[in-house]
Amino acid sequence: MTKTVRTSVVLASDLLLPLATIGARAEAAGLHRVWQTEFQGRDAVVRSLATGLATSTLQVGTGIAYAFTRKARALAAAALDVQELTGGRFTLGLGAGTRGLRAAYDSADFDPPAPRLSALVGELRTTWADAAWTRSVPPPPIAIGGVNKVMLRDAAHYGDRVVLHPLCLVEHHLHERVLPAIEVGRARRTVDHDVALSAWCIASVDADAELARKRARRQLAFYLSTPGYRAVFEGTHWQDDVAHLRDRFKAGADELDTLAGLVPEELLDQASVSGTAEQVRAAVAARTGELSAYGIDEVVLQTVSAGDGELDTILALIDALGETS
Repeated sequence: MTKTVRTSVVLASDLLLPLATIGARAEAAGLHRVWQTEFQGRDAVVRSLATGLATSTLQVGTGIAYAFTRKARALAAAALDVQELTGGRFTLGLGAGTRGLRAAYDSADFDPPAPRLSALVGELRTTWADAAWTRSVPPPPIAIGGVNKVMLRDAAHYGDRVVLHPLCLVEHHLHERVLPAIEVGRARRTVDHDVALSAWCIASVDADAELARKRARRQLAFYLSTPGYRAVFEGTHWQDDVAHLRDRFKAGADELDTLAGLVPEELLDQASVSGTAEQVRAAVAARTGELSAYGIDEVVLQTVSAGDGELDTILALIDALGETS
């Protein structure tokens, strides 16, 4: 099925004080939404609020907030506050995080995480349904992020939106696992509205196209080094290459920049767009056309690390995307 596809960004960045500037620039560029990432030392809910208060029409969301670091009722209250303060522009995006991240938050005593995340979504909705929790706006929609088929199946079953990790764009994984899992989850839904789909894609813009590609390659190398994502490459001709990269990372013998050199070119092209502003605009337009055929209604371009020039790089990406949104 073909849908109108909106263009958004997700800030994979530590920047905090410039969030108002970034949000205003994204709104002026006509982008649909700014999503906020999270890990230790960064709170996606608070960051979404900061962006939402600096804008008036831009959608905001957590992309993603870790589901198991907060008690359900505390998370329910925080999400309602952000939804009300932004006038109904907030989406609560949740994910399990990797096993290593769950361990860092002292919540790694369970596996697999999908059933527990689904139960949390139920708790949130039960809490919001209580008349005492009524606000001036409806509760926020819930998006669930995933990479592997069990999480994606449950996300399509229980969520209002499924957030597809950039590795979900690896063609073999997309067609053999991602889309079939979503269809299984969709068939199990008991509500009268369909699940929406957002696809993350690594994006890197620079006047120096090779530098832009290098930054995208580094981000992808980080994902490839993560053991929890090994299933993405099973059955592909990259399986051994990715296992080699992961082993070298685990051994601690190589810096991420060195490991980036091991990322296959074709794989980089499937999970990212990079280059000059003109090249990225063309690549996003092409990717949007491809993904709309799968029912995806939002393409979300993920920023990459750029050192001291990170803010300028983020704004350059937003400006480039403004002509494709």
